[in-house]
Amino acid sequence: MKGAITSKEDRSDGNVVLFDVNENDYRPEVARILTRTQALDGTMLITDWGYPESNRRIIISRVYMSENNYEDLIGIKEDNDNIFHFHYKNSTWQVVVQRVEGFPEGKIRNVSMYFQVVSKIADGETS
Repeated sequence: MKGAITSKEDRSDGNVVLFDVNENDYRPEVARILTRTQALDGTMLITDWGYPESNRRIIISRVYMSENNYEDLIGIKEDNDNIFHFHYKNSTWQVVVQRVEGFPEGKIRNVSMYFQVVSKIADGETS
């Protein structure tokens, strides 16, 4: 399945990096927000706020890409003052590219990416 990092603003180094996502190496992680408050009578009140998108981190590993795409991705990571979107399946998130690691394997790179989600932009519909 295809994934993409796009820039909301025009960049001289390019606005889009497309790559194939191996579903087995796509790990969206999120922390559930629970709050506990103790009342004066000793009763414990627990509120479950669910999984806010801004607490999500997305890790994608074993992405094989050309040297040019890898260099574009490195440029995006170094230019995190722009607004970047990660598109995968039917969803789009605004993200900060936290880390990019790439290891040469012949003429391509084996890349791992770490994104911190700022917010969820859209959920598409499936038919």
